[in-house]
Amino acid sequence: MRSHASASQPLPHHLGCQSCVTAVSWRRSRIVLLIGVLFIVPSCTCASREAHDFAVRLSSRNSLRSIAKAIATCKKMGDADIVSWERNTRNRSSGLSWRVHLLPYMGDQEKVLYKKFHLDEPWNSTANRALIPLMPSVFGAAGYSHRVENESGKTCFLAAWELQGWVLSDNVNTKKPSSAPCVIEINEAYAVPWTRPVMIDVRSIGREEILNRHSGKYFVLLNSGAIELHSIK
Repeated sequence: MRSHASASQPLPHHLGCQSCVTAVSWRRSRIVLLIGVLFIVPSCTCASREAHDFAVRLSSRNSLRSIAKAIATCKKMGDADIVSWERNTRNRSSGLSWRVHLLPYMGDQEKVLYKKFHLDEPWNSTANRALIPLMPSVFGAAGYSHRVENESGKTCFLAAWELQGWVLSDNVNTKKPSSAPCVIEINEAYAVPWTRPVMIDVRSIGREEILNRHSGKYFVLLNSGAIELHSIK
Protein backbone atom coordinates (compact mmCIF):
# COMPACT_ATOMS: atom_id res chain seq x y z
CA MET A 1 0.00 0.00 0.00
CA ARG A 2 1.08 3.54 -0.76
CA SER A 3 1.57 5.70 2.24
CA HIS A 4 -0.10 9.12 2.23
CA ALA A 5 2.14 12.17 2.13
CA SER A 6 2.74 13.72 5.52
CA ALA A 7 0.95 17.03 6.23
CA SER A 8 4.34 18.54 7.08
CA GLN A 9 5.90 17.43 3.83
CA PRO A 10 7.07 20.53 1.90
CA LEU A 11 5.25 21.47 -1.29
CA PRO A 12 6.97 21.16 -4.62
CA HIS A 13 9.22 24.10 -5.41
CA HIS A 14 7.04 25.55 -8.18
CA LEU A 15 3.90 25.39 -6.02
CA GLY A 16 5.60 27.10 -3.09
CA CYS A 17 6.79 29.99 -5.26
CA GLN A 18 3.32 30.43 -6.70
CA SER A 19 1.85 30.70 -3.20
CA CYS A 20 4.40 33.35 -2.28
CA VAL A 21 3.65 35.38 -5.39
CA THR A 22 -0.08 35.18 -4.71
CA ALA A 23 0.38 36.36 -1.12
CA VAL A 24 2.56 39.28 -2.19
CA SER A 25 0.09 40.28 -4.90
CA TRP A 26 -2.76 40.20 -2.40
CA ARG A 27 -0.86 42.39 0.02
CA ARG A 28 -0.08 44.86 -2.75
CA SER A 29 -3.72 44.91 -3.80
CA ARG A 30 -4.78 45.68 -0.25
CA ILE A 31 -2.28 48.55 -0.05
CA VAL A 32 -3.48 50.00 -3.35
CA LEU A 33 -7.09 49.66 -2.20
CA LEU A 34 -6.30 51.37 1.11
CA ILE A 35 -4.53 54.25 -0.67
CA GLY A 36 -7.50 54.60 -2.98
CA VAL A 37 -9.90 54.79 -0.05
CA LEU A 38 -7.78 57.39 1.70
CA PHE A 39 -7.85 59.65 -1.35
CA ILE A 40 -11.29 58.94 -2.81
CA VAL A 41 -13.41 59.04 0.36
CA PRO A 42 -12.32 62.58 1.38
CA SER A 43 -12.93 63.73 -2.19
CA CYS A 44 -16.43 62.25 -2.15
CA THR A 45 -17.10 63.81 1.25
CA CYS A 46 -15.91 67.19 0.01
CA ALA A 47 -18.04 66.92 -3.11
CA SER A 48 -21.05 65.91 -1.03
CA ARG A 49 -20.55 68.89 1.27
CA GLU A 50 -20.25 71.27 -1.67
CA ALA A 51 -23.44 69.85 -3.19
CA HIS A 52 -25.24 70.30 0.15
CA ASP A 53 -24.03 73.89 0.50
CA PHE A 54 -25.11 74.67 -3.04
CA ALA A 55 -28.59 73.24 -2.37
CA VAL A 56 -28.92 75.34 0.81
CA ARG A 57 -27.89 78.54 -1.00
CA LEU A 58 -30.29 77.78 -3.85
CA SER A 59 -33.14 77.22 -1.39
CA SER A 60 -32.39 80.52 0.36
CA ARG A 61 -32.26 82.42 -2.92
CA ASN A 62 -35.57 80.91 -4.06
CA SER A 63 -37.22 81.83 -0.77
CA LEU A 64 -36.01 85.42 -1.07
CA ARG A 65 -37.32 85.54 -4.64
CA SER A 66 -40.77 84.56 -3.36
CA ILE A 67 -40.57 87.13 -0.56
CA ALA A 68 -39.48 89.79 -3.04
CA LYS A 69 -42.40 88.91 -5.32
CA ALA A 70 -44.85 89.23 -2.42
CA ILE A 71 -43.35 92.60 -1.46
CA ALA A 72 -43.67 93.79 -5.08
CA THR A 73 -47.33 92.76 -5.07
CA CYS A 74 -47.73 94.57 -1.78
CA LYS A 75 -46.32 97.77 -3.30
CA LYS A 76 -48.63 97.57 -6.29
CA MET A 77 -51.60 97.40 -3.94
CA GLY A 78 -50.49 100.51 -2.06
CA ASP A 79 -49.01 98.92 1.07
CA ALA A 80 -45.37 99.57 0.25
CA ASP A 81 -44.06 99.85 3.82
CA ILE A 82 -45.15 96.45 5.14
CA VAL A 83 -41.57 95.43 5.97
CA SER A 84 -40.48 98.88 7.13
CA TRP A 85 -39.61 99.88 10.66
CA GLU A 86 -42.28 102.60 10.65
CA ARG A 87 -45.07 100.20 9.69
CA ASN A 88 -44.15 97.65 12.31
CA THR A 89 -43.71 100.28 15.01
CA ARG A 90 -47.23 101.57 14.37
CA ASN A 91 -48.63 98.05 14.36
CA ARG A 92 -46.63 96.85 17.32
CA SER A 93 -49.88 96.47 19.25
CA SER A 94 -50.93 93.70 16.86
CA GLY A 95 -48.06 91.61 18.18
CA LEU A 96 -47.47 89.82 14.86
CA SER A 97 -44.44 89.99 12.60
CA TRP A 98 -44.24 91.52 9.13
CA ARG A 99 -44.07 87.98 7.78
CA VAL A 100 -47.64 87.37 8.94
CA HIS A 101 -48.83 90.64 7.37
CA LEU A 102 -47.18 89.62 4.09
CA LEU A 103 -49.34 86.48 3.79
CA PRO A 104 -52.26 88.17 1.94
CA TYR A 105 -49.87 89.06 -0.89
CA MET A 106 -48.78 85.47 -1.44
CA GLY A 107 -50.71 82.43 -2.68
CA ASP A 108 -54.23 81.25 -1.88
CA GLN A 109 -53.08 78.97 0.95
CA GLU A 110 -51.23 81.84 2.61
CA LYS A 111 -54.33 84.03 2.35
CA VAL A 112 -56.41 81.35 4.07
CA LEU A 113 -53.77 81.04 6.79
CA TYR A 114 -53.77 84.80 7.36
CA LYS A 115 -57.50 84.76 8.07
CA LYS A 116 -56.92 82.30 10.90
CA PHE A 117 -54.77 84.74 12.88
CA HIS A 118 -56.22 86.79 15.67
CA LEU A 119 -54.72 90.12 14.63
CA ASP A 120 -55.72 91.82 17.86
CA GLU A 121 -53.75 89.31 19.94
CA PRO A 122 -49.97 88.86 20.48
CA TRP A 123 -48.01 86.28 18.52
CA ASN A 124 -47.86 83.90 21.49
CA SER A 125 -51.55 83.93 22.40
CA THR A 126 -53.23 80.54 22.50
CA ALA A 127 -54.87 80.99 19.11
CA ASN A 128 -51.84 82.45 17.33
CA ARG A 129 -49.31 80.08 18.86
CA ALA A 130 -51.22 77.13 17.40
CA LEU A 131 -50.53 78.55 13.92
CA ILE A 132 -46.74 78.66 14.27
CA PRO A 133 -46.20 75.08 12.99
CA LEU A 134 -48.16 76.06 9.85
CA MET A 135 -45.31 78.31 8.67
CA PRO A 136 -45.26 78.60 4.86
CA SER A 137 -42.21 76.92 3.33
CA VAL A 138 -41.04 80.23 1.89
CA PHE A 139 -40.04 81.37 5.38
CA GLY A 140 -38.32 78.07 6.16
CA ALA A 141 -34.69 77.33 5.48
CA ALA A 142 -32.87 74.30 4.15
CA GLY A 143 -29.90 72.80 5.91
CA TYR A 144 -30.89 73.16 9.54
CA SER A 145 -28.54 71.25 11.81
CA HIS A 146 -31.56 70.42 13.96
CA ARG A 147 -34.64 69.63 11.93
CA VAL A 148 -36.85 70.27 14.94
CA GLU A 149 -36.14 74.00 14.53
CA ASN A 150 -37.51 74.00 11.01
CA GLU A 151 -40.50 71.87 12.00
CA SER A 152 -41.37 74.16 14.90
CA GLY A 153 -41.83 77.17 12.63
CA LYS A 154 -38.60 79.11 12.98
CA THR A 155 -37.19 81.36 10.29
CA CYS A 156 -33.83 82.87 9.39
CA PHE A 157 -35.32 85.73 7.36
CA LEU A 158 -35.45 89.04 9.23
CA ALA A 159 -36.22 92.57 8.12
CA ALA A 160 -33.12 94.76 8.14
CA TRP A 161 -34.53 97.02 10.87
CA GLU A 162 -34.85 94.00 13.18
CA LEU A 163 -31.04 93.82 13.41
CA GLN A 164 -29.78 96.67 15.57
CA GLY A 165 -26.17 97.67 14.95
CA TRP A 166 -25.99 95.75 11.67
CA VAL A 167 -23.77 97.25 8.98
CA LEU A 168 -24.13 96.45 5.28
CA SER A 169 -21.12 95.81 3.06
CA ASP A 170 -19.29 98.93 1.86
CA ASN A 171 -20.03 98.13 -1.80
CA VAL A 172 -23.73 98.97 -1.36
CA ASN A 173 -24.90 102.57 -1.53
CA THR A 174 -27.47 102.70 1.27
CA LYS A 175 -28.28 106.34 0.43
CA LYS A 176 -30.24 105.13 -2.57
CA PRO A 177 -33.60 103.70 -1.45
CA SER A 178 -33.42 100.94 -4.06
CA SER A 179 -30.04 99.82 -2.72
CA ALA A 180 -31.12 99.78 0.90
CA PRO A 181 -31.41 96.35 2.56
CA CYS A 182 -34.89 94.97 3.05
CA VAL A 183 -34.58 91.37 4.26
CA ILE A 184 -31.50 89.61 5.64
CA GLU A 185 -30.87 85.92 6.24
CA ILE A 186 -29.18 85.13 9.56
CA ASN A 187 -27.45 82.14 11.10
CA GLU A 188 -29.79 79.25 11.88
CA ALA A 189 -28.68 79.29 15.52
CA TYR A 190 -30.56 82.57 15.93
CA ALA A 191 -33.69 81.58 14.00
CA VAL A 192 -36.90 82.97 15.51
CA PRO A 193 -40.57 81.94 15.41
CA TRP A 194 -41.83 83.31 12.11
CA THR A 195 -44.85 85.02 13.68
CA ARG A 196 -42.87 86.83 16.36
CA PRO A 197 -41.84 90.51 16.07
CA VAL A 198 -38.17 90.64 17.08
CA MET A 199 -35.35 93.07 17.63
CA ILE A 200 -31.86 91.56 17.77
CA ASP A 201 -28.82 93.56 18.85
CA VAL A 202 -26.07 92.42 16.52
CA ARG A 203 -23.45 94.24 18.57
CA SER A 204 -24.09 92.14 21.67
CA ILE A 205 -23.92 88.84 19.76
CA GLY A 206 -21.28 89.59 17.17
CA ARG A 207 -21.69 90.37 13.49
CA GLU A 208 -19.70 87.39 12.26
CA GLU A 209 -21.61 84.95 14.44
CA ILE A 210 -25.14 86.04 13.65
CA LEU A 211 -24.59 86.48 9.90
CA ASN A 212 -22.56 83.33 9.29
CA ARG A 213 -25.28 81.47 7.35
CA HIS A 214 -23.39 80.24 4.29
CA SER A 215 -19.77 79.59 5.28
CA GLY A 216 -18.90 83.20 6.00
CA LYS A 217 -21.58 84.69 3.74
CA TYR A 218 -25.23 85.70 3.95
CA PHE A 219 -28.03 86.73 1.60
CA VAL A 220 -29.48 90.23 1.43
CA LEU A 221 -32.68 91.23 -0.35
CA LEU A 222 -32.53 94.87 -1.42
CA ASN A 223 -35.49 97.21 -1.85
CA SER A 224 -34.93 97.00 -5.59
CA GLY A 225 -35.73 93.28 -5.46
CA ALA A 226 -32.14 92.29 -6.14
CA ILE A 227 -30.73 89.39 -4.13
CA GLU A 228 -27.05 89.51 -3.23
CA LEU A 229 -24.70 87.16 -1.41
CA HIS A 230 -22.46 89.21 0.85
CA SER A 231 -19.29 88.31 2.68
CA ILE A 232 -19.21 88.92 6.43
CA LYS A 233 -15.74 90.47 6.30
